[in-house]
Amino acid sequence: MDLLDKKMLSTLDLCLTAARKRQSPRTGFVHLHHGDPIATDTIPVYDNLCFALALCRQKKAESIAEAKELLQKLLFFQNPDGNFPTYVHEFPRAYNANLSLQAAPILHWLLREFGAVLGSECRMRLESSLHMALKFAQRRLEEGKLTPMWALRYRAMRAAMGDGCDVGDIETGGFTPADWWEYSISKQLTEVPKCSCFHLGLQAYCGHLQHDRQTHFEPDCYLIEWAAAAAMDCFSPRLLKDDPRQIQLAALGPIEVFHKKISAALFQSSVAADCVFRVLWGGSTLHSLVLPKGDFSTQEIDGGWLLDLPSEYEMGRDDLIECALYCDISSDTKILINGERGTVFNLDDTVEIVSLDWKMQLKFEVEEGEGEFCGHLLFGNRPGQTSNTEMSAYDWKIALRTLRRSPTLRLKISKLVLLLII
Repeated sequence: MDLLDKKMLSTLDLCLTAARKRQSPRTGFVHLHHGDPIATDTIPVYDNLCFALALCRQKKAESIAEAKELLQKLLFFQNPDGNFPTYVHEFPRAYNANLSLQAAPILHWLLREFGAVLGSECRMRLESSLHMALKFAQRRLEEGKLTPMWALRYRAMRAAMGDGCDVGDIETGGFTPADWWEYSISKQLTEVPKCSCFHLGLQAYCGHLQHDRQTHFEPDCYLIEWAAAAAMDCFSPRLLKDDPRQIQLAALGPIEVFHKKISAALFQSSVAADCVFRVLWGGSTLHSLVLPKGDFSTQEIDGGWLLDLPSEYEMGRDDLIECALYCDISSDTKILINGERGTVFNLDDTVEIVSLDWKMQLKFEVEEGEGEFCGHLLFGNRPGQTSNTEMSAYDWKIALRTLRRSPTLRLKISKLVLLLII
């Protein structure tokens, strides 16, 4: 199926396309390993449960029969204590103590929506499996081992099964994309989930991140982005690229999106815990500029950022780069120095990042202390690059090399000036 030819695309389409691409014709299971993109010999339990639910939601006799066959084989690998192994070959070892609560909503929706058509034997197996999974979670709750996120999932499951449990809520401040995803799955058990961390103009997640992750030339995708894009019917080419994580989209149905109504570029200093700042803007692709955290300490001020460089450094080194920003390489983006092309810049020079519609400016200055620096534009990869980086560079590295400086030095990076090019 060519996803780009579809006028109305759903997360179910993405899920089934990704699953079929990785389905073994011999076992019928989806084979993949989330830590190794080229592995084809491991069978993940949770992804195959999601695949079975997606097959059922096609509401075709042959797909429901296929899902039934998958479930009858897959449920044999549930541990006696009620939890599941991450991969079939790990049975009976289970390294993810929360997998029972991850799987519980899948089992619940299979029973609730398709229990009658899956047959009595499969239905009884599903009921037993769900009961065991919740008993395992209840023991962990009583032992105080569930985090607030998973305690909410347990309460939501009990409420969805009609036992009158008070679901309550948890604090969402500081949620990462993975947190929003699991939180939405829990909320959907009793209500329609609401998403307010999606930027419609950028078609990207715009909340807190634990890590800045880049896949080739664009920011990494997140499950909550695919769900929000489906709700808004606005899939960008970035979100249409094949990704094995799309199989897990079956776990979450329709959501309500309150998208961010802010400019086409996004600036948030706290958006990633491992970055001083991170900027996103649109174009032919989703562009980003980041300053990863380093050995320096930082302070945000009006008009920019202050970086206190470490007092100990190796004098005489000609490769000492103490500060570097990264901007993705793109055909519609260029980096200029004082309005002209170049590869070397000095303090107080203006470095401009010019895209089709936007121009951003930044400047390095010594705020306190004394030092000599040389700026360079070169190819490199940011620390959060997830792709194989041995032979390829996906970023411009805007690096400031130290020639000599006083032990105490405070560097200032002027706050980005964002201009709309008319």
